[in-house]
Amino acid sequence: DGRYNIDPLLNTNLIDRAYMIASLHRKPERVLAIGLSTGSWAKVISTYRPVKSLTVVEINKGYTAVMKHYPEIASVLADPKVHLKIDDGRRWLRNHPDERFDVIVMNTTYYWRSNATNLLSAEFLEMAKRRLNPGGVIYYNTTGSQDVVYTAATVFRHVTTYLTFVAASDAPFDLSVEERRANLRLFSGYRPELDRLATMPLAPRRDE
Repeated sequence: DGRYNIDPLLNTNLIDRAYMIASLHRKPERVLAIGLSTGSWAKVISTYRPVKSLTVVEINKGYTAVMKHYPEIASVLADPKVHLKIDDGRRWLRNHPDERFDVIVMNTTYYWRSNATNLLSAEFLEMAKRRLNPGGVIYYNTTGSQDVVYTAATVFRHVTTYLTFVAASDAPFDLSVEERRANLRLFSGYRPELDRLATMPLAPRRDE
């Protein structure tokens, strides 16, 4: 928590997980991020060329003040395609039933913390599912809990994992290595070293 970094080679905050959206959806134009925190994830996603609109919902407005000390990341706040909403993520989603997204990302806190189930429960996943466009993906942090993966598998037809994250969708995760590599090159901060993510295993799974 609290680490400012967008460099997947330095990777002090496992930011390579953010770049993996290139392997989960062929062309995510509208993205919702529940949680701003340091802004590192928002900055990475905003630099992905297919993304035309990034809505970020953050409950703690204090993060924006802290981000100003990190100009490389703070610039995301002035990006015209980034729309910051100060609100509770679940409440915002409930109050905007007409919004639709290709990808919803959540770098959620530890599963055992108070109120974590507000974003990890089947009830919430069902609501998020209704906000996804056809082929849409929800991608979020399990913080090591296999129960979180299991819950995702009870709501969505297809589930896969990368490190501590789970991705869930009603569409299969079937991008080829070549497609994933081409997508990774659409990040404005692309470096050849990112190509390794194209071959990272995304094994289909359904936890029973």
